[in-house]
Amino acid sequence: MVGLFFVLLIKKNIIMDEKFLTKQEIIDGLSRDCISCGRMLKLISPEKRRKYAKYVLVGQGLSARVYYMILYKLWDVHLFLFLLSCGEEYVDAYLRQCADKSVRHFFGNEYTRLSLFKTIVFKRGEEKYIWRFKELGLFDGNDECLLFELCKNVNAGDNPFLMKYIRENRLYPQTTALLTKPGFEEYLDCYIEDNNLSSKEKRKLYFWKFLNKFLCFE
Repeated sequence: MVGLFFVLLIKKNIIMDEKFLTKQEIIDGLSRDCISCGRMLKLISPEKRRKYAKYVLVGQGLSARVYYMILYKLWDVHLFLFLLSCGEEYVDAYLRQCADKSVRHFFGNEYTRLSLFKTIVFKRGEEKYIWRFKELGLFDGNDECLLFELCKNVNAGDNPFLMKYIRENRLYPQTTALLTKPGFEEYLDCYIEDNNLSSKEKRKLYFWKFLNKFLCFE
């Protein structure tokens, strides 16, 4: 009974101590090592986790730290921008967690915020990470459509990455359907000219391009 009393007392004091932790103690705990980081995250409140989340990515044990960010749903726009500023090693650690089957199954986009990260990468034209999405099986037809939608009505000559992408990839059916709509004319012409399409495929795309002039109203 005495032993149980002291265990409960210790647990109570640990919970109470969270209120008196200084900013520096929290930062030190999060950035010291991945075990200390996990303990600190478990100890502090959700509000403080969000406030000091940047420091979760600082220190050794990068894979574990990225996992903590997913586990506690800490990813947001600012933290993704910070992740990108940290370099390829950090981004790759995050993408590998997103590609992990168990992470996909138990957490999904609500925790990883992968769709948000993709939007940021697409808007910034981070070519190397778009290829990495493909390598890890994190890219599908919906992503490809979003990639083009973000460049609607943008002069194709001002987007060398997309022009290169069109020339080097067979586009998804939903993407080619999107390119037949107003605002994507230059991209469609490039796709038709630079890919080995059959005459039937070309006629079909030009037909839908003509038809969509009347069907698509903005």
